[in-house]
Amino acid sequence: MKILKKNDIGKYFQRALLFLIYIYSVISVSAQHPVYYELTEKDGLPDIEFYDVVEDNNGFIWLAANKGLFRYDGKTFKNYTHPQKKGLSVFNLQFDKQGRLWCNNISGQYFFIENDILHYFTDVNVKKKGQLSEFFIHNNKLFVSGAGICVTIDIQTKQKKRIRGGTSDSAFFKHNDSVFYVLKTSVYTEFDQFKKPVDYIDTKGSIGNGLPYVKIRNLGEKNAILLQVYDPHKRGVKLFLREKGKITSLPKQLFKSRITIIDALVEDDFIWIATPNGLHTYTYNNSTFENQNIFFKDYYITKILKDQRNNYWVTTLKNGIFIIPNKNLKYFKDFKHHHITALEKLDNQRLIFGTNKGLLVQKNIITGKVNKLKSYSREGINIIASNGNGKLFISHNNKGYIKTQNKSLFVNNRASKFPAPKGVSFINQNKFVIGQFDRSRIFDLNSNEFTKIEQKRSYSTHYNKQTEKIYIGYVDGLEYYNNNGLEGRKIMFDDKPIFALDITNTSDNVIWVATFSDGIIGVKNGEVIKNYNTNNGLLSNNTSIVKANGTDLWIATDKGIQRLDTKSENFYNITTKDGLTTFNVADIIVYENQVIFGTNNGLFQLDISKGFKPQKLPSFYITKVLVKDEEVEIKDAYKLNPEENKLQFFFHANGFMAEEDCYYQYRLLGASNDWNYVSKNNNQITFNSLSPGKYTFQIKKVLQSNNLESSIKSVEITIQKPYYLQLWFIVLSLTILAVLVILLVKYRIHKLKKQQQVFLEKERLQNQMVASKLKSLQSQLNPHFIFNAMNAIQGLIIKDNKKSAYTYLSKFASLMRDNLEMSERSFVHFNDEIAHLKKYLDLEKLRFEDAFNYKIVNAEDIDNIKIPSTIIQPFIENAIKHGLLHKRTGDKIVIISFEQKSNTLICTIKDNGVGVEKSKLINKSNNSNSFSTKAIEEKLLLLKKYYQTDIGFDYEKVNSGTKVILRIPFTYND
Repeated sequence: MKILKKNDIGKYFQRALLFLIYIYSVISVSAQHPVYYELTEKDGLPDIEFYDVVEDNNGFIWLAANKGLFRYDGKTFKNYTHPQKKGLSVFNLQFDKQGRLWCNNISGQYFFIENDILHYFTDVNVKKKGQLSEFFIHNNKLFVSGAGICVTIDIQTKQKKRIRGGTSDSAFFKHNDSVFYVLKTSVYTEFDQFKKPVDYIDTKGSIGNGLPYVKIRNLGEKNAILLQVYDPHKRGVKLFLREKGKITSLPKQLFKSRITIIDALVEDDFIWIATPNGLHTYTYNNSTFENQNIFFKDYYITKILKDQRNNYWVTTLKNGIFIIPNKNLKYFKDFKHHHITALEKLDNQRLIFGTNKGLLVQKNIITGKVNKLKSYSREGINIIASNGNGKLFISHNNKGYIKTQNKSLFVNNRASKFPAPKGVSFINQNKFVIGQFDRSRIFDLNSNEFTKIEQKRSYSTHYNKQTEKIYIGYVDGLEYYNNNGLEGRKIMFDDKPIFALDITNTSDNVIWVATFSDGIIGVKNGEVIKNYNTNNGLLSNNTSIVKANGTDLWIATDKGIQRLDTKSENFYNITTKDGLTTFNVADIIVYENQVIFGTNNGLFQLDISKGFKPQKLPSFYITKVLVKDEEVEIKDAYKLNPEENKLQFFFHANGFMAEEDCYYQYRLLGASNDWNYVSKNNNQITFNSLSPGKYTFQIKKVLQSNNLESSIKSVEITIQKPYYLQLWFIVLSLTILAVLVILLVKYRIHKLKKQQQVFLEKERLQNQMVASKLKSLQSQLNPHFIFNAMNAIQGLIIKDNKKSAYTYLSKFASLMRDNLEMSERSFVHFNDEIAHLKKYLDLEKLRFEDAFNYKIVNAEDIDNIKIPSTIIQPFIENAIKHGLLHKRTGDKIVIISFEQKSNTLICTIKDNGVGVEKSKLINKSNNSNSFSTKAIEEKLLLLKKYYQTDIGFDYEKVNSGTKVILRIPFTYND
């Protein structure tokens, strides 16, 4: 006997371990599981223990949970409770024909939802408290069975009726809108009279006599009943399906152990059965069952529901809720968290993929077997290309090499030959085109030689076997060549280069190119013939992968994966709503009935014929309306006051991911006819300050993939004008205003007439008084002037100056005539006054025998005014008489100047006589008194009172002579 050394034991153990690892790697089978979402506390899930789930006609999901009754609208959970409710938990959710939702609890209480309120119905008052009863509603009656009783309750009167013979084994069930009663082994049609027993199962057969029907499940879509019968002796279970009067026993081999049916769902040829040990699925066709799979194997499943949008809701007893959005989209559990970076089809059964950690795996999609292959490096694999005959090109980031098939495996035989490859496409079994970081080349495996194509950075390659053309995407655009790499030609799109991320061709020899901003571009004979973008069905213009299958295209975008039928131009989408939680797709492999996606979240498989959910546009509704930030009743029309011009509309589509792949548009008719987009994840529209007027708020929902539009929801809005702008107020106001204006005008006219009469009378009296005084003064001035003139004539006669006396007398006569005319008028034209003054001054000049001169300044600048008559002449006369007359030597000069200021005429009279003081002494010694000056003062004072302005005269002190300044009122000529 050979004694094993310690090192030998280690070697044997190591070999055994390697052998076991090899065996595992060869025979490992990768299980599949439908892609699912798990609702958690992050989604607002209020509990983890759920007993039932149903959906109403509006798309609300109702949940019976340990913590109560909840409603889910796709975003939030709403709790419903009642003050008479004993405990939190509710069970058995069911709708009646009126749409009311019913539920019960372990205490025997029954409730229903109506008008969004939980109403208390009754307490069945069962003997065995703590045991849950099952119920259903039929013909306005509540049928309750379990906990040792069978009772009917009239919903209108709440009258209870106990059915005789009820035991813990008896039960009601409803099928085809008929109610049946089960008592031990008999099923009765007329439950209250125990008539017409029906043999649903041959109780004398394999089941035996006296066994109760413990579970009876109606499978509505199959028009069938699933019966669960326990064998108390073997503690086992048998399942029977009764369909169209025929009973089928589910084969024993389908159940590895005792199974308890919690719930069941049948659709087409598929049966879902909820059990305490996972969700069992079966195919059923022509009374034949086949076990498909067991999902959520470690969970207690309480209910399975298929909602209006074909999502499957799976509730559990302790693990919350799972949602399967697309049962035909599955992931491989063994590779769920692997980052797939490269994927290649080997044949009709096998594929090979690589990961970011250098893992290289071969998988059989028929048997599910997986072989883990030895790779060259632990660096990420970015390229896998097959020649279809046992040779693979594999690249680990910056190094590429060839693997050759050895039996069922591949071994490395050429490494580090191809630095930094970006794209590889086989031309034939021994030749391929390779695009690298700095060049593009053709490599021949037989001769081990390269043929240079271009010396520039490459990103993608493709070889079309039918046309024998090579396509290469470069840093500066897309080019194509003959299969020898010569005679390259650039392909342009809208006169711009095409930046190709991936290239393929359909069976009609159209080359299709994935771009990062221009969508998918179709090329034939070097010319662009088609472009798919967001305007004609593409989810996004940012595409990364395009793979052809016949005339179909499979496209990876940053918003989902799409299948495009290039003949019909119809798109079919796989997006987030299908459970595809990542759009980082490394590659797509298409088989006859299924397609494989390699992503950073693992490997996915889709059934091509069944995997695309119908393109449904979920309905939406307005959830809330705010007016001036206060919630109001939701109506079809609103009539609002002027200050109620801020409106907010909230809207929502019920259901899980009901708003994915959709967007809203709205407009406000009356303000604009243009549709506006609502930003993503925004579910409200606000109008901050609407002007008075009539508007129609319209909103619609659009399915992004095919532009399918929902019906338009409209709300009429009337913002009333302020009362002061409304017609009745305007008419009333105008009427009142018109009356007031008329009355005011009449009053004013009356008052003005009265004031005018008083004023005219006062004016008349005052004018009469002023005129009388002026005439009186004038009559006093005229004799004074005449007396002075006569003295002058007398002097000329005494001197025997007859000629001068005659001339003087003639001018005096003319002056007297003017003076008499002017004395009759209170005001005279300024020009007439100047002419009158000149005549007077000329007389004085004659009297002084040319020893006297005068000058009138600025008179020509004064025009079109009237001044009081004979105001200026007396002051000139005083200047001559008291100033110039006493001057013994030199010329005697008087200067009269005028200036017009505001409503006053300034007249300055300056002489070079003896001056004021000396004149006063002379007059005093001669006992002379100036009567004219006193009269003028009275006249000016009278005018000052009349005009209420600064009127008068002042003497200004000068070095010689006299200077007097007159301030005379004036009026403009008519």
